[in-house]
Amino acid sequence: MPILVVVSLIVLINLYLVLLSKNSMIGYPIGKRQDDLFNTYQKAESALFYIDQSAKYSLQKAVHELAKDGGFSNEISDEGMSIGTNECGKFGDANIWYELKRDKEGKIINDSCFDEASLSYNLENKFDEILNEYLASYPYDIPIDNYDYEVKGSLEITGTARGPLMFDILKDEGIPFIRKPKAIKVQIEPKKPEEKKPAEEKPKEPKEPKTPPESKDFEDFTGTNLCAKGTKCLLAKEAYALLLKAQEIAKQKKLDLEVTSAYRSMQRQIEIWEGHADKYPDPKVRRKYIANPYQCSGVCPHGTGNVVDIKLKGKTFSTMSSVDWLALHEIMSQAGWVRYKVETWHFECCGTDRYNRAQEIAKKTGTPVTAIT
Repeated sequence: MPILVVVSLIVLINLYLVLLSKNSMIGYPIGKRQDDLFNTYQKAESALFYIDQSAKYSLQKAVHELAKDGGFSNEISDEGMSIGTNECGKFGDANIWYELKRDKEGKIINDSCFDEASLSYNLENKFDEILNEYLASYPYDIPIDNYDYEVKGSLEITGTARGPLMFDILKDEGIPFIRKPKAIKVQIEPKKPEEKKPAEEKPKEPKEPKTPPESKDFEDFTGTNLCAKGTKCLLAKEAYALLLKAQEIAKQKKLDLEVTSAYRSMQRQIEIWEGHADKYPDPKVRRKYIANPYQCSGVCPHGTGNVVDIKLKGKTFSTMSSVDWLALHEIMSQAGWVRYKVETWHFECCGTDRYNRAQEIAKKTGTPVTAIT
């Protein structure tokens, strides 16, 4: 019996120590995980309700603002582009819907400058712009530019989310949560050839095995202070290191940087080029500023992971002054980036075609090249 008592005491003490060690490993009292899960579910429901209500207000506000401008959006997009276009211009502050002209025979005709297609893409853009403002002001991170829209009857919009809402379940609300960048692998996809239908059916030849896309080390810094709220931010490791260097230089000037667009998959580039991304509804704007994924030399610039669209934090592209753009240019070039001359917000590094050309010119002339077409 004494031996049995001693053995029982040893077992109980060991069991108590094991339970103590497990409790210290978990760091949560019993039921805390379930409570966190329930709270996360509530957050998700609240976010969905907020999105629904924001969409209703956004549509009302978009219709009101477009009505003031005669159905045209004269706003500037995030990248500083003019969204709505009106080829007839304005009379005073009013957009012109049609002009009276004479044909070859001298007859007066109405030359229309307004059509339903114009109304639809202007409404989509204005709606998306206002909705993004609501979503960006939400306490938790809701993705922006995350919806595909369908306009029905000019005044009804149906939106479908491209990606899910993401919430951290096991999060201690008493501790400030700082998201850290994480290393991931990304497959770099080359350009896709234009699809052409054959004139006639030919016997199928055996296909050569496809070379798998190049896999590259990336940093996902979505949700960090360097990434605009609601935006997905990925960069190749070398480019991310240069971005951190630029941020250090900005801090010395008491400024902060914010990336609005970084790596784009081939699918995303095609969506933007073909008009499925509501940020660029006007085909003229897309052709001017967006790289054609079918004609890129190898990989489109954003597809390399070595390109950023960037601004000063706390500013929008439309409120960035010439002094702000100059400060941004100096910061980025000092860190080793090269700016695309056509776009004040677009910088490249680390082996892109433009970056390599800038390096070659600098080597020949002995003068650093900080911007190139």
